[in-house]
Amino acid sequence: MLARFAVVASLVATGLIGGAAIVSAHDRAYDTRITIHEVDEGINYKGRVISKLHACERTRTIRFMRRRPGPDELVMTIQSNDRGKWQFGFVGERYYVVAVREIVGGAGHHHVCRSDRSPTA
Repeated sequence: MLARFAVVASLVATGLIGGAAIVSAHDRAYDTRITIHEVDEGINYKGRVISKLHACERTRTIRFMRRRPGPDELVMTIQSNDRGKWQFGFVGERYYVVAVREIVGGAGHHHVCRSDRSPTA
């Protein structure tokens, strides 16, 4: 009986059973990779944000950039869907996309989603 009490007390103390779960505060950084694929010969582009942390893929801010001599030009800012996929239709020149660095998580629980730049298409 005493052993059973000790096990239950241990589970409650660690937050595995009973009231609210105990969550420790932490900061973690996750790598991100972003892809770009040309569809319809320079009219439509699509790609995906890929990360080990699903939160770093969904609704991610993506900058659609036009390659230019001198400084590159921001064409539009879009968001990936909840599976990390994005698509954009624009006639033009040479483009690449940038997944912007973002922080997700609640109070004291921060996950940094690192930025990435795709190859130019």
